[in-house]
Amino acid sequence: MWRSGIIASVALVGLFTSSSGLCQDTPTISAPPVGAAPGNLLDQYRARELHTRFAWWRGQELYRGDKPVQLGYFGGNSQDIFAGSPAALDSMSTFRTVRITGTTAYVVGLALMVTDLFLLGTSSNSVVSRNAQGEVTGVKPLYLGLLFPGAVLSLSGAIAMQGANGYLSDAIDQYNSDLTKQLKGSSAMLNQSRFIGYNLRGQF
Repeated sequence: MWRSGIIASVALVGLFTSSSGLCQDTPTISAPPVGAAPGNLLDQYRARELHTRFAWWRGQELYRGDKPVQLGYFGGNSQDIFAGSPAALDSMSTFRTVRITGTTAYVVGLALMVTDLFLLGTSSNSVVSRNAQGEVTGVKPLYLGLLFPGAVLSLSGAIAMQGANGYLSDAIDQYNSDLTKQLKGSSAMLNQSRFIGYNLRGQF
């Protein structure tokens, strides 16, 4: 009888030690509840995987399963959405940087061009030169000094804004990959726990 007790104690200590080691070494992606059937892993994955949908009137939207997720234009909610996947969070950090930088460049460039066109439309002396009769005879260097930098900034900003979506796609792939690993790991631990449980019952 005492041998059965020792075997049970060693098995339980080993189980809790391995479980606590996993929790300390790697963050988990909302692991499935204990007792979940391995056959339901595909359903669990489909309910929690991330993917995007594109609509021309709303743009690109993020979904978890069939439910929309509010990521935020600059990815402000990424820490909660991609929690448990360091690689995905790293990609989202780059996404935020590129999206913020691109948007800033686009807005500044557009503002420069709008200002330049406004000054030209109002025949401001800051961008046009006049003759003695007050007639416009040409444009001053400031006109091109606003137009070209504005065009370059707005174009490069627009490209960066679109390019940020590539990092979002990488983050989604990385998160889903880590989710798959977590589900498989949880299934393996569940099978191991059942195996130990069956062995313990056989000892008594």
